[in-house]
Amino acid sequence: MGMGYSSNYIDTVEEEFVKEICPEEFDKFMLELENDNVELDDFAIHDAPGTVISIEANDEDTMSHTVAYVKLCLEFEKKTGLSLSVMHHSQEEDGDRYDEIAGIIWKVDNVYQYTPAGEKYKKQIERKRFVSFG
Repeated sequence: MGMGYSSNYIDTVEEEFVKEICPEEFDKFMLELENDNVELDDFAIHDAPGTVISIEANDEDTMSHTVAYVKLCLEFEKKTGLSLSVMHHSQEEDGDRYDEIAGIIWKVDNVYQYTPAGEKYKKQIERKRFVSFG
C-alpha cells in the first residue's frame, strides 16, 4: 500500500441536483460562461474562490458569468438552505490517489447541526483539522 497525507473533507452534490433545484439559474450561468468564452474548469480554478456572493447584478465591471454564478448560488441557498459553490480539484496538483474528488465539484455548506449536547457547548467547541502520513 502506498504512503500519503490525509486530511480535509467536503460535502458535495451532483451537478444534476444543482440543475434540478435551480434550472433557470444554472442554464443562465452556463450560457453566460459560453458567451464570455470561459470554461467552467477555468472559472472554478481562478474566479469562483474569490467571488463575493453579494455582487449586484448591475455591476458593469463584473463579467456576466460571475453575476449569473452569484445568482445561482443565492437561489440555491434560498431554495435549499445550503450554501453552494463550485471548485476544482486536481489530483495531480492538489492531492493524490486517495482523493475521492477530481475536477469540478459542487460544494455545499450548512449541512450539519449540533446535537443537543453540542448545541449547549458550541461556544467552547472548535473543529480542527490535521494531516497524518501513513
